[in-house]
Amino acid sequence: MGTVGAHHLLGRPDEGLAILLVGPDYGGMRQMAELAGIEARDAGRLQTADARMLRTGVMISGRSLVLIGSTVEVEGLLDRSAFGPWLTSLAYAVDRVVYAGSDTAVMVHPQAPGAWTEVRHGLVTHHRAPDAMALPELVTAP
Repeated sequence: MGTVGAHHLLGRPDEGLAILLVGPDYGGMRQMAELAGIEARDAGRLQTADARMLRTGVMISGRSLVLIGSTVEVEGLLDRSAFGPWLTSLAYAVDRVVYAGSDTAVMVHPQAPGAWTEVRHGLVTHHRAPDAMALPELVTAP
């Protein structure tokens, strides 16, 4: 068993990754970025031109950047209407997408070996090994 920390999901500050961190708990997501030592910005404040230059800026600086996208959960499920075209476009522009729910977080892109996503009756379900991070503390995983 090993301890899973924020850097397992977000990476290290010096990796030069653009990371979209999405979920309902803005404070918990900021804390997660701080635990990983990575600068965090509000994704909603980015202009379209900023989003286009995001990858270039991260690559040049060599410093990772977390973009926090606040969304809404309804009874523990992600409200699909909150994840509109802006966040969807941004998700295609970044290296990594992490969904942080109200009590755990999981990397959904890129998919880890052994992970898979399925769509049934309009619901998207992501399956993977349990290397999730409890917010704000750490959990133990195999």
